[in-house]
Amino acid sequence: MFIGGLIFMLVLIAIFFIAKSMNASFIQSTFSMKDMKQLIEQSYDIIYYYEIYPTEKHLYISPSVDKLLGEGTRHKLMTEHAYPYEAIHPDDLYIFKNKVSGNMDYSKPIIQRFRSLEGTYHFFEEYITPVYKKGQLIAIQGILRNIDDKVRLENEITYQLSHDVLTDLYNRHFFEQQIQRLNEQENHAVTLILCDLDRLKHVNDSFGHQAGDNFIITAANVLQKTFHHHTVARIGGDEFAIIVEHLHVEDTDIVTILANLHKTIDEFNAGEQLPIPLSISVGLASTAQSIGHMHTLFTQADLQMYDEKRLKKQHLPV
Repeated sequence: MFIGGLIFMLVLIAIFFIAKSMNASFIQSTFSMKDMKQLIEQSYDIIYYYEIYPTEKHLYISPSVDKLLGEGTRHKLMTEHAYPYEAIHPDDLYIFKNKVSGNMDYSKPIIQRFRSLEGTYHFFEEYITPVYKKGQLIAIQGILRNIDDKVRLENEITYQLSHDVLTDLYNRHFFEQQIQRLNEQENHAVTLILCDLDRLKHVNDSFGHQAGDNFIITAANVLQKTFHHHTVARIGGDEFAIIVEHLHVEDTDIVTILANLHKTIDEFNAGEQLPIPLSISVGLASTAQSIGHMHTLFTQADLQMYDEKRLKKQHLPV
């Protein structure tokens, strides 16, 4: 539906400017200039005609730009010829330069961000038709449709696919993607830390599953606070994993991080009222080169974690 409407509007723009420049009575007799202009300007999408040669400037931009980017945007675009370069997001500036230089495939839509007068960036999907004269690109015309809602929805879906619902940490799917990346694509030092929340079953059985969920969330918050510069994931009911890249287990930073974890747990237990004190069993393994070693690393860390957990069982009702 959008593509068909887009083509129709682009044709109208072309006819409008041809008729305006040629004063074509045969066009005006069937579809008046006033009718064409009214139809274009009633569109919610931004419709424009941008001259490239001999001077870069907007010859036309529809009033809808003021509704989408703030009252006065249209005037700035029509009178301040450098403003398109100022309003586009710095990371998207190369896209704008490519489209006015002809260095792009005009048959495909492009995504760009433009700044409103309030300073907020908005996403637009743009369809462009180049205008040539004697083989030279002299103008571009097109339609920009605001896609903030679409981008927001896509970001939400992407976030949900990679994050655990209960704890808001990364989930197992994301964790396994990172393991695969490090095992097959990127080769550097990695330390893998596996954590198991002690006595979760006891909390569930004695205080209910809501208390158990709160216990898991508490553990997740402590781990996120400790390892906030690294990838922290919940990979099972009471199991967590932390991927520390570019650091080896013998590095002082790793020792410091683990010391901080135990310190954070102690501080939390001293200040919070939980059904039972928070306790986390930890296992870790490290490699100087990750490619081909990540699955072995996981096994080593897992065995060490359960060794610690077995020792705790001698003293704690797990």
